[in-house]
Amino acid sequence: MQYRAKVTFADLKDNKRLYLAGSIYPREGLKVTYERLAELASSDNPAGFPLIELIAEQPLDTPEQPSKRKTRKRVEKDA
Repeated sequence: MQYRAKVTFADLKDNKRLYLAGSIYPREGLKVTYERLAELASSDNPAGFPLIELIAEQPLDTPEQPSKRKTRKRVEKDA
């Protein structure tokens, strides 16, 4: 799942790392629990309002992981 910072905030459980509004949460290399994601996505945190929002259920296709769509082969007909 991918999340985006709704506002600029400092993550108190990641050495006060600053996330700018619109940036991806969590940062690369940081593993967070479901409980932490739920806390930041709700009003149940020190700020009192949601700090992050869900933007993708699954990672989008990347060049390293192409989509599994099949393509049709072009067949040339004799004239």
